[in-house]
Amino acid sequence: MPEKKCPACGFAVFNRRYAKCEKCGISLPETIVMSRQELRDIRERERQEEEAAAELKRKQARRSANQSGDDNDFDFDVGNLADADDGSA
Repeated sequence: MPEKKCPACGFAVFNRRYAKCEKCGISLPETIVMSRQELRDIRERERQEEEAAAELKRKQARRSANQSGDDNDFDFDVGNLADADDGSA
């Protein structure tokens, strides 16, 4: 896709969401900027993506909270460490 430029100053249009040139401030032609429908569609898609990301975070938090932290098969009593230290080290 060819680079779109402001017809007044020639500045490259990097974000078609803005209706005005980011350099000189004139209103850009409709052929350059996104239509209202395109903007609505993008906002809706972003909203859905944010909702999905928030739901994923909630699921991960629930999963993390449900884990007992006892993920090994060893019974280890730290009280036995004192008995193991016989001072020969």
